[in-house]
Amino acid sequence: MDEYAAKAFELEPNRAGVATTAGMIFKEHGKNREAQRYFARACQLDRLNEYAAVNLSEIYEIAERPKDALTIIDLYIQAGGQHPGLIWKGTQIAFRNDMPQEFLFHDKLYTENQTSYPTLDEQRIWAFAKREQFNDVLEALNKLDEQLSVVGLDRMFLRTLCQAELGDDSWIKTLDEALKWNAANSGEQEMQGIVGELYDPCERLWDHVCKLPQSDENRLIFEQFLFERGLVPSSLLDTDNAGDENAEQILFGYYRCILKQPLDPNIATFSGWIPIPREDKEYFVTWFVLAENEEQAVKLALEAQNCCYSIPAELVECEQLDSYYAEKPQVVFQDRRFRKYDKNME
Repeated sequence: MDEYAAKAFELEPNRAGVATTAGMIFKEHGKNREAQRYFARACQLDRLNEYAAVNLSEIYEIAERPKDALTIIDLYIQAGGQHPGLIWKGTQIAFRNDMPQEFLFHDKLYTENQTSYPTLDEQRIWAFAKREQFNDVLEALNKLDEQLSVVGLDRMFLRTLCQAELGDDSWIKTLDEALKWNAANSGEQEMQGIVGELYDPCERLWDHVCKLPQSDENRLIFEQFLFERGLVPSSLLDTDNAGDENAEQILFGYYRCILKQPLDPNIATFSGWIPIPREDKEYFVTWFVLAENEEQAVKLALEAQNCCYSIPAELVECEQLDSYYAEKPQVVFQDRRFRKYDKNME
């Protein structure tokens, strides 16, 4: 069949339909390189060839060439193409490849003639937030809240961040409402959607929260929340920034400490629950620490992890990676949490 397709193209090299059919046959046989050639030719011959455009864009994305994938769709659009499925595909390629500007371009074209829906609305919020268009984020959040009956802690924190970035003093009230809602609904809804999966406002929000008095109740609660959720920003741990510029710099070891966090049934209602299956009896987490020696590094890592859950954590592995000058020993970074530990993991 492949030979017949290639032969047909040789006989009719200027017919878009023949090139498209040849591309389809090669793609069905898993020969994407050959299929790419024929689909590209079909698109050259007919910019409005939707089938060739969608398949060529898929091949480019599989080959980790998202910009080329979007170029094919954009050439189709520039030629006057309006197929909603192909324009929607442009939004998703842009979203999956962290291209907010390109997402908003295709999203605008799509929603001009199609009804939006919550998933696309959340992606739009992600794109606005990535581009720091905070007024647009707030407008989009208002529309999404009207559609969704369930309160979203992620949306509450993002609203708080937008207000703070825009100089609206009401952000403190919104933060208070979010933290009180979280305390009253512990375990009933996990943070999902915009936060973490799409856009995490917590680290940037901390830049505003940290300016509150150290004794401020909401600041203390938010600090604890960041530990519990595994969202601790490095700026919360970087105490040297507030230190004496003339303080002596000492050479410390830079350690990676992997800990095991045992879990119990209380995790089901714990406000710091993370998206690890509830039936798991433990999770693992990595902390990076500056310390004089391994013993001190382990002690600091365990102290930090003990802010994350009520059961004491256990050491799995500690390794010195490098050495750096700093004012004092300290925890530097909280890394990701994971379900299983493999010594050969990166």
